[in-house]
Amino acid sequence: MPGTPKIKIVDVPAGEAPLHIREAWVGLVLPIVGRKSFRVWTSGVLTGARTPWGRLWAALRGRWTKRDGFVVDAAAAIFLLAQVRPDAAKWWQDSAPHLIKARRRFLFEQDVCRPVEEP
Repeated sequence: MPGTPKIKIVDVPAGEAPLHIREAWVGLVLPIVGRKSFRVWTSGVLTGARTPWGRLWAALRGRWTKRDGFVVDAAAAIFLLAQVRPDAAKWWQDSAPHLIKARRRFLFEQDVCRPVEEP
């Protein structure tokens, strides 16, 4: 039975976090949600709505963007980031705690990551 599918971040992802924080993802292997990439609606990690009602209101106002990529549980990703770059993980915990508490997800676009093959 195959294990959890994973991706390796091979380039700096786009986003609202400072460049040095986004650079910290490079080289990290993360488990993905599902078994493949998806096209999903996204919003900014800092400027996006933080509540379900706020996300609905933002969607109705056209403030979301459709992107292709791999979906990763934000809390799990930050936990794994903390193992190699505690400073970067702390930035996420301090600047975007709503992503951890609300069980939100990150999207890593296809051009910055590669699927990891199971042995």
